[in-house]
Amino acid sequence: MAGQNYAEAEAKAARFAGRLSDALGDRMVGLYLVGSFALADLQPDSDLDFVAVLSDCCPPRWMKTAATPILETAVGRG
Repeated sequence: MAGQNYAEAEAKAARFAGRLSDALGDRMVGLYLVGSFALADLQPDSDLDFVAVLSDCCPPRWMKTAATPILETAVGRG
């Protein structure tokens, strides 16, 4: 995400978290931001790294049909 600043990164993280929460519902126990943004070391070429904790597994088809569009929409590609 070249050239992004903290405000842009924060907005993208919030959109992604909201959309993922909507899609997963109660299955999502927690979503944690890790990496450079979480450590206040965001660089122009940094990405946003998350760890999602789920109460049970998502079917593989969900990962292909739902997760990718959520991510692409949240970061402004879709």
